[in-house]
Amino acid sequence: METDGFRYKDGEKMHIKWLVYTDSAWPGTLSGMAADTWKQLGVELEIELMDFDTVSSRTMDAAPGEKDFDIYTMGFSLSVDPDPTGALFDDNAYVAGGFNASGYKNEEAMKLVAEGKAEFDIAKRTEIYKEWAKIMNTEIPHVIIAYRSEIFGCNNRVKGMEIDTYKTFVQSIRKVTIE
Repeated sequence: METDGFRYKDGEKMHIKWLVYTDSAWPGTLSGMAADTWKQLGVELEIELMDFDTVSSRTMDAAPGEKDFDIYTMGFSLSVDPDPTGALFDDNAYVAGGFNASGYKNEEAMKLVAEGKAEFDIAKRTEIYKEWAKIMNTEIPHVIIAYRSEIFGCNNRVKGMEIDTYKTFVQSIRKVTIE
C-alpha cells in the first residue's frame, strides 16, 4: 500500500465502480458496509446508486467492451434446473441486451451447457452440469454475495396453503380452508 492507504498496480489506484439499485434496502446496506471495509483494505470504492431498471440497462444493454462498471448488484431467481442458458452461455448473452454483463466466456463451459440442454436423461444431465460446475467453481465469473430467504408461518388448522420457491400464497389462496 502507498502512503495514502490505497493499493496501486502499475501506478494506478485500485478503484472499483459498483452499480447499486435502490428499489430494495439490502443492496444499499451491503454496499454501505463494503465502502468502509474495502477502504480499510486499500480499495477505492465508487458506489453509484440508481433504480433497478437503470442498473439493468447499464449492465445488460451495453455491448461487450462498452461496460462502465466493475461490479453490480442484481436480483434474480434460481431455477430447479441448473441450465444457465441466457444468463451466461447462450450465444445471445454476448450481445447488447444479453444477460452476460460481465463478458465472461468459456468455450468448454458453453459446450457443456449445450450438451446439458440436449440431454433428457436427468442422471446424464446431472453429470454434465457437475462438470460445468467445476469450471464455474474454478473460474468464479459471478459471485453471489447475498441470498435472501423468506420464512412463512402457517397455523396447522390452515389446509391447502402451498408456498415454495416458485409459488406464493396468492397463487393458492383460493384452495385454502381452515379446520
